[in-house]
Amino acid sequence: MRKNINKLATLVMTGALATSMSFGAFAFNFTIPKKVTVDMGNTTKAPQTTFALTVSGVEAATDSQGNEITPANVKKNITDIGATTPTEYSVTPGTSTQAGQISLQGAAFGDNSVLKDIKDDNNKTIGQYYEGSFSATIADSIFKAPGVYSFTVKETNSGYTGIKYDGATYTMYVFVIQDNGTNKVDGVILADESGKKIADITNDFGADSDNNSTHNITITKDVDGNAGDTQKEFTFNISVAPKANSDTTKVPTSQKFTLTDAAGTAHTISADNASVGYSIKEGQEIKINGLTADYDVYVTEVQANADGYTTTYTANGVNDISGLTDNKLTSASDTIKFEVTTDNATLQIKNYRQNVTPTGVAMDIAPYALMVALAGGAAATFLRKKESFED
Repeated sequence: MRKNINKLATLVMTGALATSMSFGAFAFNFTIPKKVTVDMGNTTKAPQTTFALTVSGVEAATDSQGNEITPANVKKNITDIGATTPTEYSVTPGTSTQAGQISLQGAAFGDNSVLKDIKDDNNKTIGQYYEGSFSATIADSIFKAPGVYSFTVKETNSGYTGIKYDGATYTMYVFVIQDNGTNKVDGVILADESGKKIADITNDFGADSDNNSTHNITITKDVDGNAGDTQKEFTFNISVAPKANSDTTKVPTSQKFTLTDAAGTAHTISADNASVGYSIKEGQEIKINGLTADYDVYVTEVQANADGYTTTYTANGVNDISGLTDNKLTSASDTIKFEVTTDNATLQIKNYRQNVTPTGVAMDIAPYALMVALAGGAAATFLRKKESFED
């Protein structure tokens, strides 16, 4: 019995392996590089999303008997990367049925995405981007004849916060050859509308001047008044969360930001509304980078309005939605809530403490001291006159 089971298991595994090898042998696999450029000075974390492509063809025409008619060939000039002159091909428009059989996998970005530099001819860093890739599989069986087939490729705009999507329409050319009597996909080129092969599909995440979508804010402490202790550390609790009623597929809690503390150490914080404490004193600062206006930032001060201090704040470059009267923090439970709308936004939290020297006692005894002094002077004058009279 056990031998039979082992035989069956061996047959199943062998069949599965054969199927896998068969599929790999009769399909063409390729990748399309994907880049997301970011603001070089903003330390922006990678978007937590998967970008997708759609591929489409033309509707197949049919004759009077309902038989599918092969679309007419057209002439297309295609220029490979690095080539100076295009090559003309006779191209057959791919059908929607064929397009539906092409498997496309999205380009995933997130915590494991690697930040890379863009260099100029002098090896100077002029930009930064995160890199990923789309992957695709095209089965040989889709095509009934050799030739060059064309399909339309577009990126899906899923509306992720801060992302400027690639709105171009590309053409995917699939090269099919006959190999030992069977049709075989031999290569794929993705080209722009001019027929030039593209190196990648690029999205922007706040780097372009016309897409200033990611911002930074600097939080500072100011201690004032003759009793203000400029060496005292004040603790801020800071958190970030999507705005109320946000679509969390577009504004997710998994998005990360860079927070740099007073010592210059960079930390990663998430938009999950988890509060983390950081301490600063007079002249120090905390920075948060990579924020879009779809996220709210929350700041509280543990020592607000305590130990004789009056605590107020001033914000610039933000949409303040705190609702605090006269920008005053009356206790540790008062929260400064805002969205960052511009680069280099600022939030200054000021603690003021003033001591007044008591003067009431001195004023109370002054008249009496004056009276004593006058009385003493009068007595001295009287005694001198008396001595003169007796002489």
